[in-house]
Amino acid sequence: MNTDLTARVKLTLERFPRYGYRRLACVLGENRKPIQRILQLKLAGAQATAGLPTSRQTLAVDHLTAR
Repeated sequence: MNTDLTARVKLTLERFPRYGYRRLACVLGENRKPIQRILQLKLAGAQATAGLPTSRQTLAVDHLTAR
């Protein structure tokens, strides 16, 4: 695995945590498949912490408890 590319992906994800592999590939000027592989293997939890609920059920519970 390309460690230079992995480091660049990590830095970009720290700045833009909501970016997916396609947008990362565009921003970094790389092919999308290596970016996708890095995200799947090395950084699996990085995008899960973007701050959004993962299901409609969570949205409903948050909406009810906010009152």
